[in-house]
Amino acid sequence: MRSTWVVLVLLAVLPALGFYVLDWTGSTYALRYVSTTTWQVGSPSVFDLCCLAASLVTWLWLRLFMFVFLLAAFPFALGDLVRALRRRGLNRKELQQCDA
Repeated sequence: MRSTWVVLVLLAVLPALGFYVLDWTGSTYALRYVSTTTWQVGSPSVFDLCCLAASLVTWLWLRLFMFVFLLAAFPFALGDLVRALRRRGLNRKELQQCDA
C-alpha cells in the first residue's frame, strides 16, 4: 500500500516541477513567442515548438493532473497511516502485557 501512494505522489509532483524548471530556464516564453509570431519557414523553430509543447503539458499537469493524482493517493496514504497506528498500538499492548 505504501508503494502505491508514494508512486502516485511522485507522479503528481515530478511533472509539475517540470513547469517550474521550464519557467526558470525561460522555455515558457515559447508560449508567447509562438502565439505572436507570423508563421514562416523556420520561424518558429522546432525547438520553440518543442518548448511550447513541453510548457503546455507541464502547465496542464501542474493545474489539473497533479490534484487528481494527489486525490487518488490520499486513500492509500490514509490506509497506510491507520495500519501503522494500529500496529504501533498492538506493539504497545504487547509490551504492557510482558511487563505485567
